[in-house]
Amino acid sequence: MTYSSRNFYMGTEATFEACERPSREADYTSESGSAYWYSEDGVIRESDHWGYEVASCNWYLGEADGISSWTSSDVRCGFCAWEGFERNADRNLEVTVYGVDETDADDHDFNGTPFATFEVNADNSADGYVNVYGLSVKFRNGWMEARVA
Repeated sequence: MTYSSRNFYMGTEATFEACERPSREADYTSESGSAYWYSEDGVIRESDHWGYEVASCNWYLGEADGISSWTSSDVRCGFCAWEGFERNADRNLEVTVYGVDETDADDHDFNGTPFATFEVNADNSADGYVNVYGLSVKFRNGWMEARVA
């Protein structure tokens, strides 16, 4: 899978290298307060939390072995090239789609609404969207929102 600003936050693992904070306004700021600056080459992230399970990702700052993880009051910046992101093999991202046709249903919820669950992978995801059953599901702030494709 090729990563960009549209999908790098979808269950990835990466090691960021310490860098200076850009002088311009961030391109995106998450609900947890992490700021992101995008370029053709990669992304700069400014945050006080790094390591294992940053939302659906494992993002380390300067730890090539991927062992350390920390949260502190210290805000630090790191850069990672798009080529530095890899799918987190330990994390299976699944999406549940409600209201699918009965022939596609895996099960039903307590109201009897049919649903299907599927894994997010390179075959059904691109640019931050997962496309299945005529729906397009977008990852946003560590959660997913569905909209009609």
